[in-house]
Amino acid sequence: LAMASLRSALPFAAALGAALLALKLHRRKEERASVLTGPRNRYAKEVGVAVRLALECGEAMRACLDNKQVTWKDSSSIDPVTATDEENERRVTAGLKAAFPTHLIVGEEAAAAAGRIPPITDAPTWVVDPIDGTTNFVYGIKLSCVSLGLCIKGEPVVGVVYE
Repeated sequence: LAMASLRSALPFAAALGAALLALKLHRRKEERASVLTGPRNRYAKEVGVAVRLALECGEAMRACLDNKQVTWKDSSSIDPVTATDEENERRVTAGLKAAFPTHLIVGEEAAAAAGRIPPITDAPTWVVDPIDGTTNFVYGIKLSCVSLGLCIKGEPVVGVVYE
């Protein structure tokens, strides 16, 4: 009897725990934003720009959930690309170039179109996947995200993932 009661209480406890965590995170929203973009973060400007661009890309993904224009990167038909992929990469590239004109950008779609990934040098380099999980996105499976990362001297220093 005790085991049955415990099993029935677990989903409630999990939901309560999730609600309390959400409340705690909501209350600390300003504090978290300050940590990410405040003066103590060496890459605050980069984080702020990347977060803004990731949110814009997420909005674009939601806007076309029911109307995706899909093509295939190769003849195998296993690597899709959508118009939203390409638009998001253009959006991110333009936003990063405006904020950081000297930074290099490696975008998944541009690299696929060129048939090669450019070498990562010591220069500040953004790595962009405008829709990470495009196949899931195409089929309406909610397991895709926007991924942006900044490498300096070949080492990752900033990463933003927006689901």
